[in-house]
Amino acid sequence: MDGLLAENEKAIKQRIVDLKLKDKEISQLEKLQRIKRTEREIKREGTWFKIAFIGIGILIGLPVGVFLNHLAGQNAAVSSPIEQVSGK
Repeated sequence: MDGLLAENEKAIKQRIVDLKLKDKEISQLEKLQRIKRTEREIKREGTWFKIAFIGIGILIGLPVGVFLNHLAGQNAAVSSPIEQVSGK
């Protein structure tokens, strides 16, 4: 009977060790999944940042470019040789 109890204790201890190993494996898999999920989120945020950055650049760049082109057009008309000749 003592041999049976000893075998049961060994089986119980082995079962506990197996459960602990399984818990470690599961926690490692969960960590890996969290890392992959975080990497995907970082890529997604990077894409949105690029889109927003380009959009802001267009929103600022177009009006400034049109304004500068307008100013350049005014200056070119005043300083063109045709205007100077016809103005004399």
